[in-house]
Amino acid sequence: TSTPSPQKKKQPDSTPPRRIPVELDLDLKEAAQGFHRLAQMSPHNNIITPSTPTSNSPKQLQDESDDPHVLRVLLVDEEALVESGGGRPMTLRNFVQQVQLADVTIDARSLIVRSVLEWLQTHYNNTENNADRSSTATSTELLPVILETHSKEWFHSIKYELRKHGYQVIDIFDVDGDGSSTKGEQTRSPPSKIPMLVYERTGADTISTIRAFLKANMIEPRNVCALLSSHDGLQHLQDLEDSIQKKGEVGRICSSEIYHKAFAFVRQEALEGTNIQDIQRQIDTITKTELDHYFEESL
Repeated sequence: TSTPSPQKKKQPDSTPPRRIPVELDLDLKEAAQGFHRLAQMSPHNNIITPSTPTSNSPKQLQDESDDPHVLRVLLVDEEALVESGGGRPMTLRNFVQQVQLADVTIDARSLIVRSVLEWLQTHYNNTENNADRSSTATSTELLPVILETHSKEWFHSIKYELRKHGYQVIDIFDVDGDGSSTKGEQTRSPPSKIPMLVYERTGADTISTIRAFLKANMIEPRNVCALLSSHDGLQHLQDLEDSIQKKGEVGRICSSEIYHKAFAFVRQEALEGTNIQDIQRQIDTITKTELDHYFEESL
């Protein structure tokens, strides 16, 4: 399994970045080489393809794409663009399918966006927050979301994505105590009542930022969600909750947990004999479903 990163493509200033680049991501060539090496390590890698063994033809070894004991699962931002030497753009999903780089692809970006949307919906649907919602925006207005991050690229990327789903991402320092915005946007709620996403470079940094805002009474525990990339951040979050005696109130979205569930789901379906096409269809459905409920029902 791999998380490839497309080659970086310069985009116009008016177009937000399609994804957040991660330095440790593999590119597609590295992912393909990794799949090949892992297939070679399989004790079944010398299986002969059923179409080739005849008394008059040479034996042909299976490629990893033909080996029924090897399932290639690729975690990738499916809508990110790659560009050929001739300048033809193509989504990563289409490229992977055309060159048969993987058997199943998991859309990394959609899983995280769906998780964030679920948390925001839960926040705005919470009975304790109903008054906040009615005073925050009308049915035709974008609902405000505060995003705290060190990266301008991350801020604009998440802002662009959430706007498509009815949310206006703002900076906490752009909102005055009475809810008025220094940039002319009117939220009609104080910052402490507006849901906040915190996404820093490390899990420790993310929890440290949340701790500082809580200490300064700038936010309430139930209105903030930590965006974490590894399980390490969960331990820092637990320490924070123990210190403020607010167990379970601070929201958390951990990408490594979400991806682990997705990979575990694919593996379980494969072990149960589900064909690849049906596995792919189910994975595509997951990105449009309540994730935890779907995984809990399936695993």
